[in-house]
Amino acid sequence: MQYTLVLLASIFITYIFGYLLKDKTKYSVFLLFLGISCNVFLLVYFKYSSFFFRVIGESVPFFAEVHQSFVVNFENVHLPLGISFFVFQAISYLIDVYRQDSPVEKNPLNVALYIAMFPQLVAGPIVRFNSIAKELSQRTISWDKLTGGVSLFVVGLSQKVLIANTVAVAVDGIYNIPLAEMTAPLAWIAAVGYALQIYFDFTGYSNMAIGLGLIFGFHFPANFNYPYWSQSITEFWRRWHMSLSRWFKDYLYIPLGGNRHGKLRTYFNLWVVFLLCGLWHGASWNFILWGAFHGALLVLERAGVLRVINQCPRLIRHLYCLFFVLICWVPFRAETLEQSVTIFRVMFFGSSASSLNWPVASFVSNDVALAFIFGIIFSAPLWQFLQEKLFSVKTVARHTVLYQTCSNSIVVLLFFLCILSLSSGAHNPFIYFQF
Repeated sequence: MQYTLVLLASIFITYIFGYLLKDKTKYSVFLLFLGISCNVFLLVYFKYSSFFFRVIGESVPFFAEVHQSFVVNFENVHLPLGISFFVFQAISYLIDVYRQDSPVEKNPLNVALYIAMFPQLVAGPIVRFNSIAKELSQRTISWDKLTGGVSLFVVGLSQKVLIANTVAVAVDGIYNIPLAEMTAPLAWIAAVGYALQIYFDFTGYSNMAIGLGLIFGFHFPANFNYPYWSQSITEFWRRWHMSLSRWFKDYLYIPLGGNRHGKLRTYFNLWVVFLLCGLWHGASWNFILWGAFHGALLVLERAGVLRVINQCPRLIRHLYCLFFVLICWVPFRAETLEQSVTIFRVMFFGSSASSLNWPVASFVSNDVALAFIFGIIFSAPLWQFLQEKLFSVKTVARHTVLYQTCSNSIVVLLFFLCILSLSSGAHNPFIYFQF
C-alpha cells in the first residue's frame, strides 16, 4: 500500500506543477525545477539511497564507522514497481508543458491515467503526453483495433514465454556455476543467450503493452526495431529501447548542449548521458560500467571510427556491432564486478577449468537449442522481409481470406504453445521489472 502512495504522490506533484506551468511567468523555471526535483527525489530515495550511502561510506574514512547503519536502514527500502518509468513520464510531461510542446491537462484523472496506465506502467515504453493527449478523453475502440491488439499481445507473450524464458534456463544455469569452473564456450554461450533473452523479454513486454493499449484505443510508440540488425553502436541505440533513447536525447543530451559547443563538449555530453543511462537501469557498478562502455563506443564512433566502419562490407559492420553489444551485455547480466571481470577473462583468454565438469550439453538441451535458433532467426527482420516480398498489397488484396486465416492460425498456435509452456514452467518475471 505504501508504494502505491509513491505513485499517487508523483501524480499529484505532476498535476499541480503542470497546472502551475500553464502560463509563462518569471517563476516558471523555478516551478519546473521544483516539480522535476520532487519526482527525481522519489526515484533517488527508493532506488539509489542504499547504493549511494554504501559508496560514500566505503570511500570517505569519516563515514567508515557509521555508514553501515545507514545502509542497513535503506536496505529495507524496496523499489516500487515501475518507478523508473512513471517518474520519467512525469518529468517529460512537465518539461513539454513548460516548452509548450504539450497541452496542459486540467483534468487530474487524465494525468493520473497517463502516468499510471497499467499496460506500460512497469516496463515501458515511455510514452510522451502529447502522443496520447487526445486519446485520454476521446478515443475509439474498434474490431480492427481489438484483433490487432490481441494479435500483438500474443506475439509479445510468445517472445517472452517461448524464447526468452527458454533461453534463460541456459543463461541462469551458466551464471550459477562457480567462477573458477567457467569455461570459454560456456561464457560465450551465456553472452549470446543473454543477448537473446533480454531482447525477447523486453520487446515481448513492449509488444504486450502496445497490444493492450491498442485494445483500449491507445496508440503507444514502438520500442524496438530489430536492434541486432544494426551496423554500428550508434544505429543500435536508434533501434534499442527507442522510447528511452529519445527521452535521454530530448531531455538530457540536448539541454546539456548536444553537439552545439564543439567536439569535446559533444563527446562529454554523449558519455555522461550513457553513464546516467546505465545508472538509470540500476544502482550498481555493473550498470554504470555498461553505460560507460556504450558511451565510450559512441564517442569513438563519432570521433571517426564510424567513418572507417562504414567503408567495410555490410557483414563486417554487423559483426562489429554484435561483438561489442555482446561484450557490453556481460556486466549488465553479471551480479558483481568480480564476476564481470572473470567472465571477460575467460571469454578472451580461456581458463584452466575442465569442460568435463560442466559440459555444454548439460545447459543446452534440445528445447534451449531450438529457442536459440528461433531467437537468432526472429531477431532479424525476417517477417518484415516476407511481408514486403510475398505479401504485397496486390497479393493480400487477392487472397485476403487466406492471409487472415493463416495469420489468425499462427496467433492461435502461439497462444496454445504459450499456455502449455506456462502451465509446466516456473515463474520467470520480466527482466525490466527490476528497473
